[in-house]
Amino acid sequence: MDNDLLFVCFSREALVAPAGEPPFHQDIKTFASELDQQKFQQFFEGRFNWHWYPIVTCGTSSFPTHGDIPRELSEEALLRAIGYSATICAREDGNRFISGLGLLSLLCRSLDEPKDVPLLTENFMKIRANVTKNDIDPNIHYWFSKVALYQLRTGIVPEGYQGVFDRAGLNAPENENC
Repeated sequence: MDNDLLFVCFSREALVAPAGEPPFHQDIKTFASELDQQKFQQFFEGRFNWHWYPIVTCGTSSFPTHGDIPRELSEEALLRAIGYSATICAREDGNRFISGLGLLSLLCRSLDEPKDVPLLTENFMKIRANVTKNDIDPNIHYWFSKVALYQLRTGIVPEGYQGVFDRAGLNAPENENC
């Protein structure tokens, strides 16, 4: 969908050195070919415990914590993964929400032609509210903007959305308490 980097602001959280290899990395092709909601949840939990922040920075290199999964998923599996990730984001807070949102953003950016994902459409407004509620990271609005752009490009108005159906309208409002 776009070729820009996953983050726009450096976060010290990205520097926390994870121990060892990312869970599922060695078997990512097999894992991706058998992906269902339960396996996706296992993937999220494993990666969250390995490095909760969506970006890992080692020396002068940075990479997405979940960067290996999108390129191994078929389009159909990628659409399912977007829905699974949207479900995670709708129920999580704090670091777990930020981790899930980074994953959802990455998945949404992996499709050139966005298609309807009912679980994203259903959970979009909850995720949007969670962005404002969990506005504790300088990248959170940027990551959500990629999810909003994906939803906009599908042409499907999220359930419960009352605003103007454009990029500015779909983006999460800034938290006025910050």
